[in-house]
Amino acid sequence: MALHNTNPTKTLAWQKLQKHFQEMQNVSMTSLFEKDQTRTSQFHIQWNDFLIDFSKNI
Repeated sequence: MALHNTNPTKTLAWQKLQKHFQEMQNVSMTSLFEKDQTRTSQFHIQWNDFLIDFSKNI
């Protein structure tokens, strides 16, 4: 079974990533936390003794 040689920059996912970058390139983390005081509680996962915090990712 042959694998197709796909240029990632030609995919829909890449286009969406570029759009997201354009929308977020001038947004600061500080402004995101100021707009949403519950950001940390909304963007984390707790498993046993582990807390994984995604709130500081754009």
